[in-house]
Amino acid sequence: MIALVGPREWVTAAFDILVCSLSIAGVGAKTSSGYGRLSLEKQLLVSPKEQEVDSLIREVEALSQSEVAGSIHAFYERWQKLEVDPQQKRCIAEAIVEKVREAGRENKTKDKAWYKELLSALT
Repeated sequence: MIALVGPREWVTAAFDILVCSLSIAGVGAKTSSGYGRLSLEKQLLVSPKEQEVDSLIREVEALSQSEVAGSIHAFYERWQKLEVDPQQKRCIAEAIVEKVREAGRENKTKDKAWYKELLSALT
């Protein structure tokens, strides 16, 4: 078993490189005779916190533009209560801010304290 840990995009890239390396170059003795060639099954384990973050981002992205005005503040409140690392909080803040912009509500929202807090999380 091989465990890779880190940001998801880096783990995915490292796994892809590892799969390629093990299938082409192999490991151990007698690789020139065909021994040591391996194939791996990719199984990403995601922590419950990562699942919660991914789920929240998908929910924000799924909001229709007409739902943003009535629902977006609830997503901010969920974001505010989440106890995850700063990078994950930043990703959620980006999704919320982007949804506000997509819905054309930035001018109506820009002076609200909660929106300013989201924007400050992006810097």
